[in-house]
Amino acid sequence: MAIALAAFSILIIVLSAWGCIKPDALIGLVRRVMSGGGMTVAVVARLLLAALLWLTASVSQTPLVFRVLAIVALLAAIGLPIVGTQRVSKLIEWFADRPSGLVRAWCLAGVAFGGFMLWSIGPAIG
Repeated sequence: MAIALAAFSILIIVLSAWGCIKPDALIGLVRRVMSGGGMTVAVVARLLLAALLWLTASVSQTPLVFRVLAIVALLAAIGLPIVGTQRVSKLIEWFADRPSGLVRAWCLAGVAFGGFMLWSIGPAIG
């Protein structure tokens, strides 16, 4: 499970770093994904993240943080369909209209989040 979370973390880091460099390209990708069944992808990704965080918490350096993040990811997965595709799309458009510096800062937070997860499970993967 730790290796799967490491792979997920690397994916978050790569996508977030891409957003730091080319925020418009990342927003374009998100728009395309959300226009073609992306809600399912978003929910499944959050459920997968929640499961991986919960299952690797005991071998991580930050078990309590992992369990809290797993609950947050689970709540996000449940909340997305409740909020609905139309509102999520409006949120994406609102975010796309923000200054590129803000988008880059948010993506930098994604790099930090992915890096934190990778660091926290580092000893478990060798």
